[in-house]
Amino acid sequence: GEDAVLTLTDSTVSGNEATREFGGGILVVGELAITNSTVSGNLPNAIYLSFGSSATLVNVTVRADPELAVPTLVAEESTVVTMTQTILSGRCSNNGIISGGHNIESPSDTCGLGGEGDTDGVGASLLNLGPLQQNGGPTQTHEPRPGSVAIDAIDVTDCEVGADQRGVARPQGTGCDVGAVEVVP
Repeated sequence: GEDAVLTLTDSTVSGNEATREFGGGILVVGELAITNSTVSGNLPNAIYLSFGSSATLVNVTVRADPELAVPTLVAEESTVVTMTQTILSGRCSNNGIISGGHNIESPSDTCGLGGEGDTDGVGASLLNLGPLQQNGGPTQTHEPRPGSVAIDAIDVTDCEVGADQRGVARPQGTGCDVGAVEVVP
């Protein structure tokens, strides 16, 4: 049969646990397109792409417990993951990651990013994400707190999506924010 195609928009995937050593939040066998969404608090991995799968992440916030010994985003061989304007708070397995620009990786440098406006090795205090909670809208999100490097990090001409996960218009400041939430000043 054909591989599955999963499209997630304006959604939160949280509190899931795989019964095997892989998966957790989202196990991809086929194609995944995720926009304006939060993937947080899933065990052992937030997103796991099996052999030959692909994923496109645009304005996504992916967060894992920093104490976990496994990667947050796992891409097996022959996979392609394109990240654009996405926050990855955790670690990558570093296979097939392509940057569409303006991504933030915290606290390490494991995704092999290097696109325009990408920032890696960002400490948790500089990323300054709030807890997963109700921040307006129908789903829980991690809102960047004042002083976060995610706020206004994208030039308005490069904004990919016109509203955030909650339906708040982008931009709200001098630029668009990285991740699923656009902070209202």
